[in-house]
Amino acid sequence: GGYRVPNYDNTVSVIDLNTFQEIKKIEVAINLHRMELDHYGNIWVSSRGDYYGTRSMTFVIDSKTDKVTDTLEVPNANMALRGDSLLLYSATWDMTTGKSAYSFTFIDTRTKKDAGQNFIKDGTDKNYTAAYEIAVNPDNGDFFVTDAKDYITPGKIYCYGSDGRTKWSATTGDIPGHIAFTHKKLQPLK
Repeated sequence: GGYRVPNYDNTVSVIDLNTFQEIKKIEVAINLHRMELDHYGNIWVSSRGDYYGTRSMTFVIDSKTDKVTDTLEVPNANMALRGDSLLLYSATWDMTTGKSAYSFTFIDTRTKKDAGQNFIKDGTDKNYTAAYEIAVNPDNGDFFVTDAKDYITPGKIYCYGSDGRTKWSATTGDIPGHIAFTHKKLQPLK
């Protein structure tokens, strides 16, 4: 689906990879944003809601049946999978203050339950102005969260160890929205 205010789409498309044709649409919720595939064949989908009356939530689609099997009332702006934990953060927009309140939690993908715990353990979660991207290093389980700040000045990236404590942080360019991992040493542009 797509972001089409006020007529939000509410579907996930199933694509035949041999023909690249859409073969089915799965109705989920409005304003869908991210998807993650877990180790059990479930597709985790985030809905950002409409920022007013429809709240952000997390949905589970069984990839074998193409059916929504679970609706979790866990707000979800973005997510990344680390083993059987789905790390996610939410940004709850408050129209009266004009600011977002951020929370960081994880869902156990085996039980499909919110652990009810902050996965950032050192208090740096309070520093975020605009959490923007989350990623997990597949080699060592370290996770990264970026902060876009005010979207017009350099942002910040934080690297956390599996214990949820900051290993390092660095200033980025504007709106740090993507993280990639490589085994090849990258060379600077000339």
